[in-house]
Amino acid sequence: MANVVRAALVQATWTGATESMVAEHERHAREAARQGARIIGFQEVFNAPSFWEKYHFRPGDFGWPVFDTAVGKVGVSLCYDRHFPGGRRQLGLNGAQLVDNPSATHRGLSSHLWRLEQPAAAVANACFVAALNRVGQEEYGDDDFYGTRYFADPRGRFVGDTASDTAEELLVHDLDFDLIEAVRQQWAFYRDRRPDAYEGLVQP
Repeated sequence: MANVVRAALVQATWTGATESMVAEHERHAREAARQGARIIGFQEVFNAPSFWEKYHFRPGDFGWPVFDTAVGKVGVSLCYDRHFPGGRRQLGLNGAQLVDNPSATHRGLSSHLWRLEQPAAAVANACFVAALNRVGQEEYGDDDFYGTRYFADPRGRFVGDTASDTAEELLVHDLDFDLIEAVRQQWAFYRDRRPDAYEGLVQP
């Protein structure tokens, strides 16, 4: 039997208040569940007026944990982390089948990279990547968030359509987790690693 996971990504516009954002995400979560989604991804700090992660988080020191969930092994790579390939590789080595990357990124800053880095990470680590971004214009910036959230499969392809770059949207797609092992057998990136040759990468 195929190991297919129906997954959802919520792309919501900032309403101006935490309470209404929570209510909005609850509404999307109920709709995703109605459509059969078994796992849901929300955007970075979806319930705050400030999206800068440095105001909410400190750099972690727990390594790159992977969580056993009802649908499989899930890891998290938060926003800026996506620019550093070592973290994604460690999540893959730790068994991640799906890596969530909740982000808050402006259009002028990295919209070109958005469609490149995440599919490349999915290929390099033979896993699914969920790319989540805020959407819409917010009061404290001249630039807008470009949404365009999507799932990338282990072959680096978009799973179905990407979300809008301007509007709120709920994205629901089926992810075939059997593809992970098929790709790992075909492209033996983990088997053929040469960590002894990369020692320079961990030097400050």
